[in-house]
Amino acid sequence: MTSLPSPSASRNAFWCGGVALLVLIVGTNLPSPLYAVYAQRFGFSPVVLTLIFATYAGALVPALLLAGSAADSGATAAF
Repeated sequence: MTSLPSPSASRNAFWCGGVALLVLIVGTNLPSPLYAVYAQRFGFSPVVLTLIFATYAGALVPALLLAGSAADSGATAAF
């Protein structure tokens, strides 16, 4: 029979996971407000700005699907 992790280990894992998620969310959303600045500075048309957002979304969805399945296959179940 396996023993359960200590409460402090579970708490540390929870906070590490939360910080990692926060860093990922901030990192992926940080450039979005800059797109308007780039459009003004480099003279992007609204169509080009839309294509930049579409490229981001088009790259994000397959990355999430691949990373999610890779994480599922590489993870070990503790249950």
